[in-house]
Amino acid sequence: MAFGAPGRVGVVLYDCQRMPMQNRRFHLPVIVQPGRLDRTIVVTDTRSAADILVRRWRWPRTQRYMRAAECCLEVAKGRKPPHLARRAFISAAREARILIDDRPDQSA
Repeated sequence: MAFGAPGRVGVVLYDCQRMPMQNRRFHLPVIVQPGRLDRTIVVTDTRSAADILVRRWRWPRTQRYMRAAECCLEVAKGRKPPHLARRAFISAAREARILIDDRPDQSA
């Protein structure tokens, strides 16, 4: 099935939920605000990113969303490095306007 084809969202989400994931850490955390204004989430690894994409995503499932979900799945399978999932997750979060910070201060 081609990328972004109808029905593909369900397949990717099912795989993300059911597959025991190889959890890989991001080199820098990503901070998002997917719900209430007073609650932010610090995403430090692929499992956390996939959890937000699968369970907390209330925005349209666009091509950027699909790319992020597919990248998280590919990292879980050991086929891609975690920085690609991080980059795709940032892109989807920015598009959904839930991205707070993708370069938090590391000096603290």
